[in-house]
Amino acid sequence: MDLPLLLLAVGPALVLLAFFYRHDETDPAPTHLVLATAAAGAVSAAIALYIGHYLRIIAHDFGPVVYAFVIVGFTEELCKMAAVLLVAYTRPTFDEPYDGVTFCVAAGLGFAMVENVGYLAEYGYSTGVLRALLTVPGHALFGVSMGYFVGQARFTRRRPWESAYLAGGLASAAVMHGLFNYLVNEHSSLVSLLLFPAVGAFWLIGLWQVDRNASLSPFRYRDAGTETGPMQRRSWIRFRVGSDAEVVGAQDPFAVWVADIGMGGARIDTGGPIDTGQAYTLTRLGEDNLRIDFDLVGQRDQKGAYIYHCRFATMSWRKRKRLELVLRRLLEEGRDDET
Repeated sequence: MDLPLLLLAVGPALVLLAFFYRHDETDPAPTHLVLATAAAGAVSAAIALYIGHYLRIIAHDFGPVVYAFVIVGFTEELCKMAAVLLVAYTRPTFDEPYDGVTFCVAAGLGFAMVENVGYLAEYGYSTGVLRALLTVPGHALFGVSMGYFVGQARFTRRRPWESAYLAGGLASAAVMHGLFNYLVNEHSSLVSLLLFPAVGAFWLIGLWQVDRNASLSPFRYRDAGTETGPMQRRSWIRFRVGSDAEVVGAQDPFAVWVADIGMGGARIDTGGPIDTGQAYTLTRLGEDNLRIDFDLVGQRDQKGAYIYHCRFATMSWRKRKRLELVLRRLLEEGRDDET
């Protein structure tokens, strides 16, 4: 394979990986771990090819739908998820929901690069251009969908919910991949035309998922009204509330002072040292009863004060809406006090 063909095989994947990696503006995952996950994704491509070869023999009579959604979609996405779980999922540096997107995209694009090398070596430039425009972004977007759920799974405390999020990530990526593959291989020109709106829908869903997980980063410490541009669009406002609260750890409940809070976490003053390796639950904020699990991700270096940065665990939809309503009310009360 000559150099221009090799660049066409790997270049688009590297560009997309850089795009999604740079989207994390507050606490990017370590570069070496992202590259290791991409390498694991590349290895998973060979494993998926081996498994798919035998599945094709078993399921050759089941038709194009089974081929697209099971042999291609499910098998390949399962191999990519295995790469992420083995290489990155349990690492301490996987410390915010958006890292799930980063690692799953890396695995998907590592997978895509290996596929590209094989296809371009056999079919040449015309295939390379089509894959650069459609297939490589497809693998990245399947990774975004999977990573959205993997990022949620990483920060839930309940094992059944963790399993459900991981299963949801695998299912969403497999369905998207299967639909994409079915439309690519469909012989009907009318059906194949649906590929382009499908890819457009994948981009819309993927960018929403990217923004959603990025907004839940506990490292977005900012005050309302002090940030402009893309960062403001992508993050929930963490505003100063100056409210008393109650926290439960392994021992009895104790009082804390919440300096600021958002959807992804809070900053609290405990009045004394506490165990940073322990899990806690925020049971009350002002007059509102809440039960939000959180971890401590760092201590602010401030003389004479014990101020800790908190990262909220994954919350159910109902609990997120409850917290959102409380935050909106507190924000309105703060505005009334200013006037």
